[in-house]
Amino acid sequence: MASPKKNAQREGRLIVFVDESGISERPTRVRTWAPKGQTPVIQFHFNWNHVSVIAGLTRMNCLFRLYEGSIKKEEIVDFLKAIKAHLKQALLVRVMTARNRLGIAVRTTQAYAAISRCRYLLIGAPLIQVKLSRIACWVYLAGFVVAGHAQCNPLVLTADPDYPPMHWYDGKTLQGASIAIAKRVLEDLSIPYEVRYLGPFPRVVDAAKRGDVDMVATLKRTPEREEFLLFPKTPALANPVAAFVARSRKIEFKSRADLVGLHGGMTRGNVFGDGLDEFMKQSLTVEVANSPENNFSKLGVGRIDYFVTGLYVGMAYLLQRGEESRFVALSPFLVDTPNFVVLTRKGHCADKLQAIDARLATLQKNGVLKDLVRQSFDQWKAHPVVVK
Repeated sequence: MASPKKNAQREGRLIVFVDESGISERPTRVRTWAPKGQTPVIQFHFNWNHVSVIAGLTRMNCLFRLYEGSIKKEEIVDFLKAIKAHLKQALLVRVMTARNRLGIAVRTTQAYAAISRCRYLLIGAPLIQVKLSRIACWVYLAGFVVAGHAQCNPLVLTADPDYPPMHWYDGKTLQGASIAIAKRVLEDLSIPYEVRYLGPFPRVVDAAKRGDVDMVATLKRTPEREEFLLFPKTPALANPVAAFVARSRKIEFKSRADLVGLHGGMTRGNVFGDGLDEFMKQSLTVEVANSPENNFSKLGVGRIDYFVTGLYVGMAYLLQRGEESRFVALSPFLVDTPNFVVLTRKGHCADKLQAIDARLATLQKNGVLKDLVRQSFDQWKAHPVVVK
């Protein structure tokens, strides 16, 4: 161990010990007591599920990931990529393996090292050493991880109930493009879920911070939200933000700076991202109302000069009020960043982020996300009602 350790120190690499094991519900045969003449019987359905776990142990961390079925070359490469991305430094990987699996480990680790510039060292450990390492680590991880998976059943999904046509409450359940996209992803991944109405949006945010819900659909990414939410790489839908004004009001507008000196409005709890929130706090005079309806009413009587909200949300409320001709969205947009289906950090389903992101990417590539958005918009136009 001295030579690899010195090499790792000299090259600034972190040593990672990697091993894998299977987790099965299958019972084992053992000796036990029974009344004389009565053979003890274990009642079990024997249709067990097979899950495998692979972990990397460093001086300060124990990182692991679950896979369906057995651990093969592809799973090992995937795991090594993940720990390198997480640890963010050069690695010296020591793969603990039985001698009868040494050839697979060599080919796998060489393949990963070739694409990641990660040095590796393989140890053909005697089987007894592998078993001892698993007793110390895998048994604990298996109990912990399986318990965590059991808790994500069902996944609790919620949303802002007053943000049509993205998401709204119709008196029975949450509807909208965000909900449709989230439900499609969860159904494709066979993740059981429950759509839960929580009330006003501030209550949704509080529940997400506490981990009382697992998924919120959909939100813009901001540094404050990233403290308690997990964002996938793939966005769910586009949601440009605009400043609405009375059509009769002539405002010279080329950028957000032209709003300085005017009196604006926004809906409580809205966050827009891309620096607009900071700009509004520092440079604009903006008052908060409880709903888009309240803001449009104030805009109509001249109490505010403009109303900042999502473009589609603003258009949806104008359609509901029959006032499309009274107000107009200024161009260019203030922000043109997307919305994401997010998981809560303290929820029970955070480990589903990677699978959800991959499914979103596939649906986006196939045009399914746009179709779901279009269908939700048509649903809102046919029945534009939000129940408070």
